[in-house]
Amino acid sequence: VRFKEKGREKQRQRAMRDKAAKEASELESKQLKQKERREESNSKKEQQERQQTAFKRRKQQERDDYDELESEYRMLKKLKKGQISEFDFDVATGLIEDDATATGTHDKKNKQQKQKKKPKFQMQK
Repeated sequence: VRFKEKGREKQRQRAMRDKAAKEASELESKQLKQKERREESNSKKEQQERQQTAFKRRKQQERDDYDELESEYRMLKKLKKGQISEFDFDVATGLIEDDATATGTHDKKNKQQKQKKKPKFQMQK
């Protein structure tokens, strides 16, 4: 509501500007505090993850070992079926490094694998 008196109207306008500026500064400070709290909670979460209990560390290690064992088992099945070469199996399981590709042995083994078409290992029934 506008005032008819100029002095009162100026005072009202000034009060509105001050109020808007105050609200804006409060909003900024509130957002800054929220951001700090989020960063603090994120750092706490990271710290908690790093400082797991021995039980949780063991469980995580067991899960990782099981996943690795599963992937190696899948690779072994592929090897027995003839879907991958022995070299690919060795590289996938980490038995050898992939340095052999520089010498060209990988290409020779792939050619031999394609020519044979028979798996090296027969599954027992």
